[in-house]
Amino acid sequence: MDYPFKLRGWSGEFLRLIRFSLVGVLSTIVDFGLLMILSGPAQMPVLVANSISYSTGIAISFTLNRAWTFSDAREGTMWSQLVRFLAVSLAALAMNNGIVWLLDTSISPTIGQQQVGLVVAKAVATLVVLGWRFFANSRWTFRRAPVVCSEEQPAPSPMSIE
Repeated sequence: MDYPFKLRGWSGEFLRLIRFSLVGVLSTIVDFGLLMILSGPAQMPVLVANSISYSTGIAISFTLNRAWTFSDAREGTMWSQLVRFLAVSLAALAMNNGIVWLLDTSISPTIGQQQVGLVVAKAVATLVVLGWRFFANSRWTFRRAPVVCSEEQPAPSPMSIE
């Protein structure tokens, strides 16, 4: 992957994590915003609102991660990557919903503020699931095809940055 700048000592995988995180910030802003609208003014049940908002974030995340974060990952078709991404995301949604439900039902009654408790629960769930999603997506969903090279030309390291 060609990066527009070179940093000594920074691995390409670390820069990929930064990109993944930036995409995550954008999709999380959309996720949180929709959750607040759907569970507040729209008065949807929390788990229904969370599922809709999270799914919207998933769509944004797949599109940007495929195009930008893991643009060099071309093992399989877009459709096979989408299926793997959705499998990872559905597992992450289950984890996210479980954490949101567990924490929201504990925090909100304790502090007496439904929206504050929900935001805290959602923030914790997002942070917990982030690491697992990056690992699963970088190693399975968007894995890079093996580099085939000849004896006269050794394989370049896809993650080295000088």
